Amino acid sequence: MEFDAISAHLCFLAPALRQALQPLTAADWNTPYPGASAWSRSELLGHIIDSAINNHQRFVRALIEDEFSFPGYPQEEMVRAQSYRTADPLTLL
Repeated sequence: MEFDAISAHLCFLAPALRQALQPLTAADWNTPYPGASAWSRSELLGHIIDSAINNHQRFVRALIEDEFSFPGYPQEEMVRAQSYRTADPLTLL
């Protein structure tokens, strides 16, 4: 897929995802999701955001550093520190 097509597809997906998830209640978002390390939907969404940020940094470092080593990613601590369980999911989206 060409870069422009990816961009256009993401522009379509973002509002469609928001619309599809809007009917979920606060309890739906904040209750631990089965099989997901006891994270709630909000925490899973926050984790996806954190993961994207961490991986972007890793990709850039791999391009610019002579000797590259992946920086750590304390995902449990990051999710907890940012209080994703009580965050507004529409803001996260």
